[in-house]
Amino acid sequence: MDFAALVDKALIPLGAGVGTYLATRLSPNLRRQSTKANAVLVIIAIIVTAGLQWFGII
Repeated sequence: MDFAALVDKALIPLGAGVGTYLATRLSPNLRRQSTKANAVLVIIAIIVTAGLQWFGII
């Protein structure tokens, strides 16, 4: 595995996590939830995206 593929496998899940975090901060409905619930949502998004990336689905 070369460096570009390794960076690709790391940046896509992190980008999904950042996008989920921004959605939780900007959405009025998600903003009312607790901070822990939003953190769990971000972690789940990172894990799911990393799994999809690892198995070559995305």
